[in-house]
Amino acid sequence: TNRRALGLVYLARGEAYRRLANLHALRVYDEESAQKFFVNGRDNLQNALELFQALQNQNVLDAYAELGRLYRDWMQLLQRMEQKQEARERQNQAESYFEKALKEAQKQKASHQTADILQDIGALYWLSGQERNATQAINVAKASIPDEYKPKPDSGFSSVPEPINPYWEILGKLYLLEAQMRFSAASGKNGNGSPSIDEEGLAFAILAVAAFQQHN
Repeated sequence: TNRRALGLVYLARGEAYRRLANLHALRVYDEESAQKFFVNGRDNLQNALELFQALQNQNVLDAYAELGRLYRDWMQLLQRMEQKQEARERQNQAESYFEKALKEAQKQKASHQTADILQDIGALYWLSGQERNATQAINVAKASIPDEYKPKPDSGFSSVPEPINPYWEILGKLYLLEAQMRFSAASGKNGNGSPSIDEEGLAFAILAVAAFQQHN
């Protein structure tokens, strides 16, 4: 319907604004511009969510998940700006929307979306200093992915008849997150916070590249 199409436009615009805001980390935009992008993204995603809810459309799952990602990334910006209270508020909002997305994914029996949202939750936990919870979310996400998509110790990834390609992308994101966590922990141990090579982290990074190649 036209209303669903409009909702999808709002959804795409919301994600685009979030990605623009994240360019602040590369110093493409200043803090004020990034904040405006997040506000515009939030407004578009809220419009999408309201339309999908009114239509009782399954895309409500996508709107919940993208709102969670937006508030998580907004939290990171506020952390860099050292606005701790505001960052905590965005963290709580991200957690709330990810929880709604996870319940919706389970209700729809959307298996790969469930794994992807668990990966997002793991990233949120890690970025907010909850490493134990992050590891737990990652393990649950991995357990939800069928074994035929996972690499074998001696033979690597195997061919899957009629594969659900997002599984490999999600695995890649999970391995990449684990690599980042290992590298961050190793940097903390060397006493100055500078980048440090960790063998286990490097192994996860290699697995991430391999999984992304399977997806492509």
